[in-house]
Amino acid sequence: MTDTILIADDDQVVVALLSAELRERGFVVATAADAMQVMMAARRTPPAAILLDIMMPGGSGFEALKRLRSNSALSGVPVVAMSANTDPGLPQKVQALGADAFLLKPVQPDEVAATLRRVLGTAAGAPQPNRRWRRTMSSDPESRDDAPSAPRPAPAPQGQAQVPSSAARVWAQFRDLIFERMAAVEAAAVGLRQATLTPEVRQKAVLEAHRLAGSLGMFGLAEGTRLAREIEHLLDETAAHAPNTPRRLTELAAGLRQELEKGPV
Repeated sequence: MTDTILIADDDQVVVALLSAELRERGFVVATAADAMQVMMAARRTPPAAILLDIMMPGGSGFEALKRLRSNSALSGVPVVAMSANTDPGLPQKVQALGADAFLLKPVQPDEVAATLRRVLGTAAGAPQPNRRWRRTMSSDPESRDDAPSAPRPAPAPQGQAQVPSSAARVWAQFRDLIFERMAAVEAAAVGLRQATLTPEVRQKAVLEAHRLAGSLGMFGLAEGTRLAREIEHLLDETAAHAPNTPRRLTELAAGLRQELEKGPV
């Protein structure tokens, strides 16, 4: 087993930002983009721990978790499950499948690092049980019992150029992709308003709203996460037929675009 953290998530934005932030905190990182890659990468080089997104292509995170726990060589690898799904029963479901912790997206790097140290038994420099269960649903940092995080770099002296943060660098790298996701949401809003929304366009918008909800808060855009989450719920097949949905969806899409235009906070 190596000291590598395997990040398993199909969202390139989340993977890029988490990878950069965890490396800054001293972790070695490997990545996988779907459930099949998780198993292939873990079998090839068993990691120290896995950050596992629950909603992935190639088989869900649930299936990956089941396979990990039934594999004799990997059953002891700590798994921190992640999801932007706010279903209150989800933490218990992943716990029952053998996850060591659950984090609600958008996750914060300090929170992730502290949780990894905890499940690895190194939080606060003291050994702790690897299989200690921890549920994290709150988005309020003051409500969490995280271990002290690594110190952040001090601001550059006045007049000296400041190196862009990881969030700013990742935003610049994936800005076009983020706005493509916004365009998919806007296309669904137009289709719904004009009564031309197809199932394919709606499903695409649901997926992209879900991804935006799971990533925008990592850039300090908490309101963007809230708006994207409401859009995702409005695009549910049942809710989409409500009389006031077209107007509300248009308002939410406009608000979300305004948030994206702000960029990282």
